[in-house]
Amino acid sequence: MNISWNPRHIRFGLLIGASLALGVAHVVVSPPSVPPEPMNPSQIRQTLITELHAEGLDSTVVRTRWVEVDSTFRRPEFRVTVPDSFSTTKFHIQWGQTVKPLGYESPARVHFPDEVMHIHMVRVGTIHATIRLIPS
Repeated sequence: MNISWNPRHIRFGLLIGASLALGVAHVVVSPPSVPPEPMNPSQIRQTLITELHAEGLDSTVVRTRWVEVDSTFRRPEFRVTVPDSFSTTKFHIQWGQTVKPLGYESPARVHFPDEVMHIHMVRVGTIHATIRLIPS
């Protein structure tokens, strides 16, 4: 049995080996990512008001009510009255970009025929707050 060592095969093998070693080193050396602490309801409300202010709306359009989930947990529901010209889709995208670095997902659903958008703030499978964008 005659084995010939092609220099291209040797270089390719060394490249694969080096890539594998770097990948393992990256996983071993990298510190684990620690998600930030969850926001409390007043922080969520303030962030919401800041985002709405950037869209030309003031804090008077936000009303808060509490939803009892069970005997130990309740979450805020922020009801926001928005003008018909307000782009709820654009706001949903911007809101998602704001809360994603804080460890939240922000799925939304539009309920027809009233066109109310419900944006949920989800963290580790739990809904922490809901924003309802209600056209006026």
